[in-house]
Amino acid sequence: MIRALVTLLVVAPLAVAAPPSKGTEAKSPLTLEASLSGTGDGGRVAFLSVRLVAAGDAVVMTERLTAVVEQTETKSTVTLRPADRKDAKGRSVIPIASALGGVSLRPDEVASVTVPNTADVHNVTSAAAAGKVELTVVYEVPDAWAKRFGLTAAEARGVATIAEPKEKPADRRP
Repeated sequence: MIRALVTLLVVAPLAVAAPPSKGTEAKSPLTLEASLSGTGDGGRVAFLSVRLVAAGDAVVMTERLTAVVEQTETKSTVTLRPADRKDAKGRSVIPIASALGGVSLRPDEVASVTVPNTADVHNVTSAAAAGKVELTVVYEVPDAWAKRFGLTAAEARGVATIAEPKEKPADRRP
């Protein structure tokens, strides 16, 4: 009996400490598509559209996200995540769940995300639409928010593409 216990104690930690195999990594339930419309030149506004595409069942947050902008000379990143608001005493201000714009998705369904309209986001999207920088958009919902509000904890990222402008109707004057 002692011999079996010693064997168990020696073998069990090895089994727990074994690294996961490369083929067992969890696949994200979401992918992100981002596109820019408008040129961002000459005072014209460039709009950033963000869509979350479900690879499996997921519940995503589409409203009340904050945008964190990081920039270099050639690349910029806009990270969309739940806003962490505090009151004057430093306590967390928790939003009402319905204000988060929770959307239940099934595979191959899409939800549009509202991107905060801040000066930093405007500057980055204008530069990207003008072809001056590459823009990556990241959507992330941490475990704590997912558990609290019934969302899917996930991170999805994508490089923004420039949408082709719609053709103007032809002038019909003779």
